[in-house]
Amino acid sequence: ALPYSQALDKNYIDETNDSLINIAVDYYRTTDDVHSKFLAFYYQGRVYTNAGELHKAILAYTEAEQLADEVKDGYLVGLLYSEFGRIYRLYYDYPKSFEAHQKASQYYEQAEKETHRSYMWLNMSRVCRNMNQYDESERLLQMALLAGKESQDNVLVRLCLGDLLMQAVELQDMAKARTLHNELQTLVDSDWGTASFMGSLA
Repeated sequence: ALPYSQALDKNYIDETNDSLINIAVDYYRTTDDVHSKFLAFYYQGRVYTNAGELHKAILAYTEAEQLADEVKDGYLVGLLYSEFGRIYRLYYDYPKSFEAHQKASQYYEQAEKETHRSYMWLNMSRVCRNMNQYDESERLLQMALLAGKESQDNVLVRLCLGDLLMQAVELQDMAKARTLHNELQTLVDSDWGTASFMGSLA
């Protein structure tokens, strides 16, 4: 039940029925297998997130969080806090969202998952933008942008440039927005939403 639930999630198949993962949760809850117990609660949370039952998801993730120190896997704990960050952002609890994404970035860095860490910087910047903390948002975006360029992650580069552009528009810094738009246009395909950025500038 656990490996199958994990395989579905890793292949972007959003399971919303908890009957399968609950078999794993019920079994591992009473065992000393900390790693599998952590995964069972984590993937239970993923199923509830897919189903839009965010309260249940937080309860499942909280169960997993209690095992974070014992599981000794920075990558898995990073995934967990990334999920916390996403849910808190959906609840508009931006301080908690920022804190969770920050923890995720730290765990990813410990696990030497630099790409995951860089995407957490992107998420943190978006939370800062939601709180009108534009200077901190830009600082984090520039960090993520530099990391994306160094690793040749064009998706991350595009996302960072797009966010920087939209932030410049919000702040009515049109000269900066045009410069960013020109840089973005050299990277994106014609069908990647360039029109929406042009509309925002207009």
